[in-house]
Amino acid sequence: MEIIIFSNYSFLYKCDKIICLSHFTKEDLLLFENILENMQQRNFYRVSEEKFIQKTDVVLDFVISTNDNGIIQLGKKKFSCQLTRGAYREMEYIVKELLKNKLEGFQWLYDLDTSIDFLLSKDAKW
Repeated sequence: MEIIIFSNYSFLYKCDKIICLSHFTKEDLLLFENILENMQQRNFYRVSEEKFIQKTDVVLDFVISTNDNGIIQLGKKKFSCQLTRGAYREMEYIVKELLKNKLEGFQWLYDLDTSIDFLLSKDAKW
């Protein structure tokens, strides 16, 4: 699984950037689903350090928040996804549905009015 940053999408969408999880296998998605499930007990998870994530200079953290803030950019390539436990549970459901549909298509992982959107797409297209 790769973490890709797409920039300058404000002309098409309400966001400036899109963080895309792409080029994954079924096993990658199962491991990602497990991370989302674990967010019910954890307050922090550095997703970008997982073994199934291709190593790049992008840092992506999942953080439990009292509000659904979405992904916030903390540095040039450092991002923090700040959501409630309920929002991570919804994201887990989205991943489960994608697994049922044989990994076809793409899914937005949250529906928030933020400057950074979060996409899950096998081929990084939508």
